[in-house]
Formats: sequence, structure tokens, C-alpha cells
Amino acid sequence: MVAYFRLVKDGKPVFYEIMTLLEHEGSLELRLKHVNPDMTGWEEKNDFVTFRLVKQEGTSAFFSGLTFRRQGDSLEIFLALRSDGTVREEKFVMRRAAFP
Repeated sequence: MVAYFRLVKDGKPVFYEIMTLLEHEGSLELRLKHVNPDMTGWEEKNDFVTFRLVKQEGTSAFFSGLTFRRQGDSLEIFLALRSDGTVREEKFVMRRAAFP
């Protein structure tokens, strides 16, 4: 499965994420690459960020450092960000929208 995310600020793209969800060694992995608006990548050419599935429970999928939880027509995403030896959690809420 392939997914795409675009962060927009003041009507302009800040960055893009291209994700794949695939089976790997008997489990699932979400692999992600970041791309700037000028198409330069954050990761090296053959590298990507990997989140391995830890467990799935109800409408939640727990990956190493990333959690998806469906709440009605919303998808809550919790991302653990590590910096300078500390970890902080960022929460994103996506809402289902009608396709024009």
C-alpha cells in the first residue's frame, strides 16, 4: 500500500512524505521518505525511515515510534520525535473529507 502526505503552510508546500506499508520478515513495516518542494530528499538516495509494527489492537496500529488510531471519521497519528536525548510526542488529526 502506498500513501502520500503534504504539509502546506500559507498556501505553499513545506515538504512531502511518500510512504509504503509492506510485509517484511513476517510483520509489517511502514517505510517513509521525506522530499522538499524542490524534490531534494532528506534521506540519502537508498535510505528511508522505518517504523516496524509492534501490535494492532482494535482500530489502533502501534509501530515503533508511530501510532495510528481511528476515531470515527478521524485518524489520530502520534509521532515520537527524538532530539538532543529527549523524546516528545507530536499529535496529528486527519479528518475524512468528501472528494469533490
